[in-house]
Amino acid sequence: AATYVALKHIFTDVPANAGVLQPVEFIIPEDSFLSVTAPKPVGGYTETILRLIDVMFQAFQNVSPERVNGCAYGTINALSLAGHRQDGSRWVMFSFFGGGHGGHPEGDGLNHGNAPISTATIPPLEILEAAYPVAFTKWALRPDSGGAGQHRGGLGAIYEIELLEESATAFLFGERGKFPPPGVAGGGLVQVLNLLWGNVSLFPGVRVRGLRLPDSILNDFRGPRFGIPGLRSLFGASDRPLVCTAVKPMGSSPQMLATMARTIATAGFDIIKDDHGLADQPWATWRDRVTAIAQAVNEAASETGHPSAYMPSLNVPADSLRDAAFFAKEAGAGALLVLPGICGFDAMRSLADDDDLALPIMAHPSFLGSNVVNPDQGIDHGIMFGTLMRLAGADISIFPNHGGRFSFSPEELSAIQAACLAPLGSLASAWLSPGGGMTLDRIDELTDFYGIDVALLVGGALHRGDLAENARRLVQSVQKV
Repeated sequence: AATYVALKHIFTDVPANAGVLQPVEFIIPEDSFLSVTAPKPVGGYTETILRLIDVMFQAFQNVSPERVNGCAYGTINALSLAGHRQDGSRWVMFSFFGGGHGGHPEGDGLNHGNAPISTATIPPLEILEAAYPVAFTKWALRPDSGGAGQHRGGLGAIYEIELLEESATAFLFGERGKFPPPGVAGGGLVQVLNLLWGNVSLFPGVRVRGLRLPDSILNDFRGPRFGIPGLRSLFGASDRPLVCTAVKPMGSSPQMLATMARTIATAGFDIIKDDHGLADQPWATWRDRVTAIAQAVNEAASETGHPSAYMPSLNVPADSLRDAAFFAKEAGAGALLVLPGICGFDAMRSLADDDDLALPIMAHPSFLGSNVVNPDQGIDHGIMFGTLMRLAGADISIFPNHGGRFSFSPEELSAIQAACLAPLGSLASAWLSPGGGMTLDRIDELTDFYGIDVALLVGGALHRGDLAENARRLVQSVQKV
């Protein structure tokens, strides 16, 4: 493994001879996989070497990524078929099959190649068919299997084999069936966004109107942790919309905001979030506010039996984002409000993917409007507030509704709805949350347009008049939907 990586890929100008490995020192900890001693069994040396090659490539990418390959398919891929012919004679077919090699600094990786250390060739199918009772019904490159990137990995292959005898025993020796080999300097969501709307965003008159992602990219994303089914279960909302609001106004103390939140939770709201403008202001510091509101909401939920969740806004500096999220969870918050246009889409994804955090996430559209409002420039509404939000792990996506104080059209809202609900690999669908000037008397209109897969977000209108009565009326109207 060391010879292969060093001489073939890192120090390519060094001649291969007996002396070049003398300066290499192997430090192998005792009781590790590589230092086993009798009576521990050891097998599959080729798999071990191939995995070590992967490890070395990944290590060298931290030192000199411009000289390193992405990892190859990294398994021996041996197939054995055995059986008896009609005359009773036994037959055994043993063959190696290939896969894609990693992208490299000068281009894409090799399609359907041998394992990196293998000297065995991939036999022509005509020879196999002539020698054994099998027929290859398909032998093709597997589309989109090389991953994304400036220099992509090579494509793997599809083999479909028909047995021409009544029965046979099959044995497959290999790996990589579940976890793909890593590349070099892979960007994940960051690179997807950079390719989608990087330098091209600087040109006038360019708009992204469609986005189709192959499974090779979608498989790298977990998407919404809860999605529509998960939040229905969490809030006991099997056949109705979710009911949400925001505590406000600015200038209120933590105690005032907590009292409002308790009143709203007592009425049976599912989510009580911070107004996105609440940050760490002196009249309601972030930690004091989060602690007070979380306690009030949880006390109300305990009294009513309805699982209301407080959702603090993570409108905090980037270097404290993760700590703030875990502080909120420890304080009793049941969900998180994230502003991906400000903190970053991938920052939101990292929170959504964190199994130790594991809280529902609502995405706020702050700072994103200029990407969508110009019909001749930017990114279509469905991609921005549907597809990208789901890739970044948002369970709920907020956007301005038609007829409020913003200018989204019904056609643009339909595009958002389609992108939130449409199949997207294995990613869960996301809740739609139209907001921006919503009132209590528009509930029927909203559910007629969006159906029941909608998180109804009524903010300022809830606070006009008797808060408790308005909250009670809204919950009752939603329960009738």
